Amino acid sequence: RRIIQAMDKTGGGASYQDDSYVDNQVYRCDAFAEKGATLTVSRHDSSPWGLYVTVSPESVFGVALFQPDKKDCERLFKAINKILKKMNSPHKLENMTLSRITLASESEFENHGMAGQYLAIIRQAIVPRHYKTMLFCEDELWGASQIVNRHAVRLCCASKTFLACDSVALREMEDLFSIAQPKEKALHFQLNLRRKAICGAFKGKAPKNHYKTLVQLTEKTPRLIIQQLRQMKVLADCYVGYNEAVSLVSDVNDKKTRKRMLYLLDKTRKTGSLSEAIDKLRDKYDLSKRQANRVLRKFQKLGFSPITLQERYDKPLPGLGILLNG
Repeated sequence: RRIIQAMDKTGGGASYQDDSYVDNQVYRCDAFAEKGATLTVSRHDSSPWGLYVTVSPESVFGVALFQPDKKDCERLFKAINKILKKMNSPHKLENMTLSRITLASESEFENHGMAGQYLAIIRQAIVPRHYKTMLFCEDELWGASQIVNRHAVRLCCASKTFLACDSVALREMEDLFSIAQPKEKALHFQLNLRRKAICGAFKGKAPKNHYKTLVQLTEKTPRLIIQQLRQMKVLADCYVGYNEAVSLVSDVNDKKTRKRMLYLLDKTRKTGSLSEAIDKLRDKYDLSKRQANRVLRKFQKLGFSPITLQERYDKPLPGLGILLNG
């Protein structure tokens, strides 16, 4: 209650009761958002009150991507602890449970069109089991959702959210994700990990020290994003145009495999979805899931993806894994 009273004293409409949660009492304080912290106090029915702090290092340091080191982490904790003390919190940031973290990575290109092409490749990827595609809604982006949904791909499951987007979407989402000054010719990746996924990244148990968790997860970011793309069956050594892909598949010796690969190429191009194309392949040739995966693995062995480039690209593009590994 002392924290809620301190929230009320911030004034200016920065603190408010959020009525969007049924059976929950939720109070939010945005007064310190520009200083890197948003506070939420909530409880369900008669359960104990919980304090949740959303920290934005980008706002504290004024950078697009926060790369933690010990000195910066100490400065970050000190800044947030100062806010917590002002709001009558008995807790310090380093003693609270790390329940969610957002990891980010960027790949920069020669022109904006290349970022758009890679985004188009990701858009055609398979949506893994337990995930669903989540479009941005008007309530999230204040009327900009149609623009963002054309320039972003977002997949969600119970423990993780994956986002890939270009600079057009980033500019519209600057307030939502605290991303400052996005690079014009870059493809931006984000992984939002909840507690279960954080522990999973450390094979079961995350370090108790938040600094170690931040540093180690930052180091793991490219690998974690690559794992996500691998689940989506979109990793390849390179991506080629449709005609070149047909030419490469035509050299496959086994007639049955060649026929199935050509069919998958055609349907992926026509449907714009690898998932739909695989479903059609299985129906056409009465294949099991394992047999369909063998066709995909054959593309992998040849070094390219059944997802092909737009016609204006006459040269192969390097694989996403190569880009993320730098």
